[in-house]
Amino acid sequence: MPLISLQQLKDFIHIKESYADTLLQDIIDGEMATVERMINQPLEETQETEYHDGEDDNTLLLKYGLVTAITSVKIDWDGDGTFEDELTEHEDYEWYDNGQIVLKSTVFPEGLKNIEVKYTHGYSFSTVSATNLPTDQGFQVFKDRPSFVAGGGYSGLDSVVLNTGPDGSGDTKTEGTDYTIMEHTGQVVALEAGSITDGDTLYVDGVKIRLTLVDTPESNEAGYREAAMFTRSICPVGSTALVDEDDGQTQKSYGRTIAVVYCGKHNLNKELLDSGHAEIYKRFCSVSEFSNEAWAYSYCRP
Repeated sequence: MPLISLQQLKDFIHIKESYADTLLQDIIDGEMATVERMINQPLEETQETEYHDGEDDNTLLLKYGLVTAITSVKIDWDGDGTFEDELTEHEDYEWYDNGQIVLKSTVFPEGLKNIEVKYTHGYSFSTVSATNLPTDQGFQVFKDRPSFVAGGGYSGLDSVVLNTGPDGSGDTKTEGTDYTIMEHTGQVVALEAGSITDGDTLYVDGVKIRLTLVDTPESNEAGYREAAMFTRSICPVGSTALVDEDDGQTQKSYGRTIAVVYCGKHNLNKELLDSGHAEIYKRFCSVSEFSNEAWAYSYCRP
């Protein structure tokens, strides 16, 4: 599916006749191809099968990012091409939107093309409509999951409908299950992840962000490099990030904005804590607006 349909373009430029349909479609196809060349991968959701060499490491990086699903990860132990051992997601491995697959308790065995991965990547384009949606707010649609980006004073949505049918019909989605509403009063903005200084500090569109409630090792402490690399794996430079400032700490910290950062489907603050790369910053649990949220509560409670 293209970034814009022929009919949407015709409606936008107020053309009802069909005499220019071929030209307009060529323009649409050409622009989409240009974008794909710029990012060196297809935009439209695509299925891939890749074969990788095992290197006695627990991490594997797929060719493409924007991963939406891992269908299977299989290992050929004896080199006969049968790939008889299929790994189980969450139990054996975790995967990330940037194309990284990380084994939990073992390593990929050494071998030539002895790892088979089938996965899906790219955007699945859909239109989203909502009622009671302020005109200055918007949706991000990724993996058919609308992510609402809201600023201060947000009062709620009556409904969200993901329109996928050719006749404009669609499914009404359920909050919390099918979509997420960022409804904290601090401003939530869609930004681009920039350079990462350590595990709990990164730049987003030139703004220095200090992750709220998490504390990773300093440069002279054990685990510093691992924490910084983990943050880069969740929020690679150039990826899209959602920054939600902590309303309980708007006074900044050495000029840094204190916030929760979301990259793809991941809450970076939560991932750092759950992975053991960070500890809870308990001295701020009493003031942070996020301390009672599920991802932080178990760490903040006495």
